[in-house]
Amino acid sequence: MEANNKKGITLLITILAAGVLLSVSLSIFNIAMKELIISATGRESQVAFYAADSGIECFLFWDYKGRFDGVTPEPFHCADQDLEYTGPADTFQFNIPDSPACVVVSVDKTSTEGFGTIVESRGYNSCDTSNPRRTERGIRLKY
Repeated sequence: MEANNKKGITLLITILAAGVLLSVSLSIFNIAMKELIISATGRESQVAFYAADSGIECFLFWDYKGRFDGVTPEPFHCADQDLEYTGPADTFQFNIPDSPACVVVSVDKTSTEGFGTIVESRGYNSCDTSNPRRTERGIRLKY
């Protein structure tokens, strides 16, 4: 009679072991998914930062060439796009080629903060303003 009572213990141990393995597997899967989301967010943040950096570099290049003197509006180009600076406090924007990224650059040559020029470049990983995963990174330059 005792032999029949011990036959169900194997099934119970198997179900408990399967439950533990399933719990561990689901926990590892959850961690892996969160890591994937974090790495994708980091990648998109990097795209936005480099777009902002491109805006600052474009401004510095053309400012060095004298295009932002504030006297006469002169056309210039960034990322193979024709742009125009119209005054001492202006904004221009352009798309990054071969990428969904874009940049908006605000220039203020009339700063009263003790600097002659303040430039703020805001890079975006996507130009689509309705994108819920749109990431913005900015760089401010004062000199």
